[in-house]
Amino acid sequence: MTTHLMHPEDVKAAIRKKHGTIINFAKANRLSRNSVQDFLRGRTNTKVRKAVESLFMEPVDTPIQQPAHAIIAVKVGSK
Repeated sequence: MTTHLMHPEDVKAAIRKKHGTIINFAKANRLSRNSVQDFLRGRTNTKVRKAVESLFMEPVDTPIQQPAHAIIAVKVGSK
């Protein structure tokens, strides 16, 4: 998947899911925080692009689960 086709918020979400913060992502990939922020604003940076693309190449290691609050029981017709 190429990053130029992705919305910056989707990229940020992927970074946060894997690393918690953009700063942690930058440190883990030996990048400056500013270069990552600039990349998310649309500037080109090959090192950052490769690090971001690697997030989408890794398999998901945990299954997706529905949160407990997603299922809501509603009682209809009673007072």
